[in-house]
Amino acid sequence: MELKHLTYLISSLSRLVDAGGRTDVAETLKYIENATLFTWLAEKYKPQDANFLDAFVGQDPIWESAAPEILAEFSFGLDPALNRIRKKFGIQNNGLCLLISWASELIDRRTWNEESGL
Repeated sequence: MELKHLTYLISSLSRLVDAGGRTDVAETLKYIENATLFTWLAEKYKPQDANFLDAFVGQDPIWESAAPEILAEFSFGLDPALNRIRKKFGIQNNGLCLLISWASELIDRRTWNEESGL
């Protein structure tokens, strides 16, 4: 995955949260665990934004290949206990906010590759 994949995810989710979007934290964790997070979110929010997360679930193999990498990083060391999620991220009311925080942490940990030539 590249930095642009994580920033795309953060900006897409931020727009959704700004428009009032929310998911249950436990439900969000379930979709991370079964590796269907991006498909679920895209289907759930298509009525609000026809292009929501299209890059991750569309026809572009470069972008689409980033989705499993991001999910693997989200799942790595995942402790789905909600009290631990609250303690680690300070998130308890909105799974979308959890995803934004998680993607931000991946950037902070530099768990992405620099795109060569830029």
